[in-house]
Amino acid sequence: MAKTETKKERELRPTTATIEGDYEFLIIKMPIIKKGKIVGKPSRSGNTILIASTGGNVEIALQVNGQNLRIGANAYIYPE
Repeated sequence: MAKTETKKERELRPTTATIEGDYEFLIIKMPIIKKGKIVGKPSRSGNTILIASTGGNVEIALQVNGQNLRIGANAYIYPE
């Protein structure tokens, strides 16, 4: 079974977001490469391979209408 990530480890994950362009696109950046290769780990259910995640809903340093934005995102693949 995969090691459960601690709250501290989730907080240290370098997820960033910006609003860019004429149409105000939300750009989310999450690391997927570790030590030169893409590292995936089985999801908790075992149905997918998790490539990148915010680790739940996280508050980021971006404001919309004067309020801090929260995002939650996962990038995954299905095993072959």
